[in-house]
Amino acid sequence: MRLTLFSRKRRPLARRICGAGRCYRWSGSIREWPESKKIAQRLDTDFKKSVFDAALKSFEQVDNPLRVNNLATGLRELTRLILRDMAPDKDIEASC
Repeated sequence: MRLTLFSRKRRPLARRICGAGRCYRWSGSIREWPESKKIAQRLDTDFKKSVFDAALKSFEQVDNPLRVNNLATGLRELTRLILRDMAPDKDIEASC
């Protein structure tokens, strides 16, 4: 999936998402995307939800040049938390 951002002379940010041979245009917040809502519903702790929300909030800061980097870092941390809960270190060490 490819995400392209468009912005011209202080107009609201519009997004185009392309993947699987289709392109969709989205002008709302990333938090309103159906995929974002599905992910947020599946998070089981308040901390995971706050990490996910902070990552999305950072991405929406159009004037922040590191917003994509911050989004990726937040999602990486969220993935680490989910994997840690699914497979605790003790279980992994015991299987070796």
